[in-house]
Amino acid sequence: MAARELLRIVQTEKKLAELDGMRNQYRELYNITSRVLELSGFQDVADHLVESLRKFIDGAELAALLTREGKRSVVLTACDAGERFSQWCEKHIGRSFPFSGSLCALAMRENETMHSDDFYKRDRRTRVLFAQGMDPPGVASVMVTAIPHDPDRPGEAMGALVVASSRQGFFSSRVAALMRQKQQLETFANVARLVLVNAMQYEKLERMATTDALTGLLNRRRFFEILDEETAKALRYERPLGLIMCDVDHFKSINDTYGHPMGDEVLKRVARVLGQEARATDRVCRIGGEEFAVVLPETDYTGAAHLAERFRQEIAAQRFTHEGKEFSVTLSLGICVLPEHATHKEQLVQRADLALYQAKHGGRNRVVVYRPDFLQAASGEKA
Repeated sequence: MAARELLRIVQTEKKLAELDGMRNQYRELYNITSRVLELSGFQDVADHLVESLRKFIDGAELAALLTREGKRSVVLTACDAGERFSQWCEKHIGRSFPFSGSLCALAMRENETMHSDDFYKRDRRTRVLFAQGMDPPGVASVMVTAIPHDPDRPGEAMGALVVASSRQGFFSSRVAALMRQKQQLETFANVARLVLVNAMQYEKLERMATTDALTGLLNRRRFFEILDEETAKALRYERPLGLIMCDVDHFKSINDTYGHPMGDEVLKRVARVLGQEARATDRVCRIGGEEFAVVLPETDYTGAAHLAERFRQEIAAQRFTHEGKEFSVTLSLGICVLPEHATHKEQLVQRADLALYQAKHGGRNRVVVYRPDFLQAASGEKA
């Protein structure tokens, strides 16, 4: 009788300890979710998730997040690792690989959790973890779970979480304990889905708020935000900042002659050419109607004039066809550079616009750099 009572007490204490452990895990998940929801960028969220996952699965040496990239490929979006796997993470982060022939692909396709405690010796059918030729060397134990419910592909996984260790037998050999470990990872995957979808929606709304719907360029609102940021940096570090303002010559005539749909095609082509010819650091914006602006960090008036001339030539070389008739368009461009021509943002915009005015009234299809006499001619004030 006493033995039975003692066994009951031991079992009860064991259950209480398990419940206490589960309560701590859910508290940790709540804290992770709260911290991640404070972040807005998708990559920031992904990085924080894998860092938290490696801590959540105590003793894990590698935690990775995969996300779908179209129908046939997956990308290693985020990775956090201890010393043994850190170089592998740095080498492969951001890399895409086929959505097939691996344990990760299988887990995502089946929407299941899969694991192995002797990965490279026993699981011949699925011994590739990520992709042939890119797996981290020395992984012995691994667990992969699908992140459910891709918002763009109903019924399919949106990605996967991977936890790995170089230690054989890292995951428990006892069924009940192993099921708890699987449940931990699956619960974390549900949290991951929540915060990743939230980040994706935030970025989508941000793009809608800052992107011109017709051309895909940055819009007027974002233009002024960028100009605030870049002007502050240029003044602080005493570096040049160029601004090109340009618009399509005789655009009203294009709309009247060929129709508004053709006018839209012209604007989209101009936007595409400007985007292709601009440098990686330049910011191309559509600021209204047929008017565009290009912000040029670290660029003096010589560099700005060279780029503007390239814009002009490339646009003039474009050919458009409407109902069998071919036509072309031209750009007029005005340039102002801080600090040569302006001392603050408002002057930079005003004087680039004055230079554009001179280009338009000087015959169009030309590049004009701001000069002080433009201001005198426009307002009678001394520059």
